[in-house]
Parts: sequence; structure tokens; C-alpha cells
Amino acid sequence: MGLLSGMGAAYLLYKPINRSTDTDEHDRRMSSNEYGSCVEVVPGNSHTTQADASGLNLISSCNDMDTQHLRRLLAILKQNPNPSLKVLIETGVCRLAAFSGNHELICSESGISIIVESLNDPLTEVKVDALNALNFLSNNVANREIIQEYVDQVCELVDTATIDSALQLSALRLLSNLLHNHQNQLKVKRSIPEFFELLQKGSTQTKAQVLKIFINLSTNVELTFDILNTRVPLDFLSLFSMCATPDILKGHLTFVANLNESRRSPHYESAHHEYNEESLSALLFGGSQFSNKLFSLMTHPDNGVFFLTTKILTKLR
Repeated sequence: MGLLSGMGAAYLLYKPINRSTDTDEHDRRMSSNEYGSCVEVVPGNSHTTQADASGLNLISSCNDMDTQHLRRLLAILKQNPNPSLKVLIETGVCRLAAFSGNHELICSESGISIIVESLNDPLTEVKVDALNALNFLSNNVANREIIQEYVDQVCELVDTATIDSALQLSALRLLSNLLHNHQNQLKVKRSIPEFFELLQKGSTQTKAQVLKIFINLSTNVELTFDILNTRVPLDFLSLFSMCATPDILKGHLTFVANLNESRRSPHYESAHHEYNEESLSALLFGGSQFSNKLFSLMTHPDNGVFFLTTKILTKLR
């Protein structure tokens, strides 16, 4: 009884967040509570989201969301409702965050901190929606400054999530959005070995996100030694293959080109660095194996691959 009562109250408070554009007005039935919130029921709409426990069909409209409705939605989320309803509400918040016009509104209502709390939720679906919502919000500079305080928490999700899972990919996307700032880049230093593992074992999607992160990190001279001294297996060189997807291959080459520039900079060369024998530095710059790989790429049909390969070879020493 208490569960049904609580969900019923949440249902009445919940403001729709996804507009149906292909149904006539006379097909719609409006149900409103004493506060003026309403749920729009659209027969036969394929975008209807089911709330499993209540059997309610919720349609949302991003166009008429105001502060009052958003405040109620976030209040329900903050109260940690039952799992089925929390998944539904977090999905709704994520959809709202996808619209730039809602970014300032969500921030002003302390929405970011409430969404961040969902990163600790036991349900994977809730965490994925929370990460995606934060990723949308991070496109706003002011919001990004707030979200960047949670870089450590996002890194932890990357490390603990199943490889190539939706959770890991969502966390990687958010990280790649937050790591343009050099101070933020220093926060992920401990995750560099994990990133290398994903670069070798992950899917194409995972590799693409990791490469975005690595390309940003490789421009930070303060992280050059940490990256170059990371232990990598010999088969790391297999990433530089003619068979690799051109975009992924160009990402690998850009990453190495940046590292090569950083290690040759006066600031970096002024200090003494000792690398372990199985380090990335030893593999790339300690012998002829990598340069042989680069020479084989000189015949690659992609002009971008040819340009980056030439750039590295001419500065390799």
C-alpha cells in the first residue's frame, strides 16, 4: 500500500518531459493534480516509457518545463524513490539535460549535485543516465566547472565497470569532456595504466573514447613521464597496423606525436628521467621496432595517416 501510494504521488508530481509531435490534440487526455502538474497520455505513441511497477505511461515535453516542475522532479529523485520509479525519473532528467536551454535551470536548482548522488546508486541504469545527463550539462562552461570536481568518482566507475559496457562508455565520454583542463588531467594520473589496457582490449567505441582522453593528456608535460613510464606489453605495437580503422590509427599516431613533442621539449629534457625496461618509452623510442612499424605505414592510402607518420619519423630520435 505504501509503495503504491508513494508511486502514485510521484506520478502526479512528475512533469512530462518528451513531447509527442505526431498525435492530434483531441487524442490526448490530460490528468492534473492540485498543484497543476500533469501527465499527458497519448494513445499508441511509440515513445511512451513504461513504469514497470505502476503500469503508467508517461510522456514528457521538454518545451514547457519550468522551474516549479523541475524542482519537483529533482525533489523526488533526491528522496531516493523505489528502483523502478528512480530509473524512470533519472531517464527523464537525462532527456531534459540534452537540451541546452535547460542547462542553467538545472544548475540553479542544484540539479548537478542531485544527479551526482545517483552515481552511487546500485542500479546500473540509474548510473548510466546520471553520467549521460552530466555529459550533456558539461557542454556548458559554468556547469563543467562544477562537474569537474567529481573526476575521481567518474574514474572509479571506469575502473570498476565491465569492459565495453554502457556504464564504462558513458563514464569515458564524460571524462573526455572534462579533461581539457590541465589540472583535471592530473587527477587521472592513477588511471593511466587502466586506460592503456582499455586501448588494447576495448571495442572500437571504447578505444575512440580512450584516445580522446590520451590525446588531451599527452599535451600536458607534467604527465609525460607518467605516460611514458607506464608498462605496456610488446603487442602494443600491433595497434599501429595497416588493418586498423583509419580514424583509430590516426588517434594512436596523434597520441604518439604529442608525446614525442613533449619529451623533446626543453622543460622535459632539463630533468633526468629513468624508465623501466617494459615502459612505453622503451617500446616506442628505445629501439627500431616502432620506427619499422611507421615505415610500413608510409604506404597507407589515408593522407592523414601518411602526414602523422611522416611527422613522427622526422622527429624520432
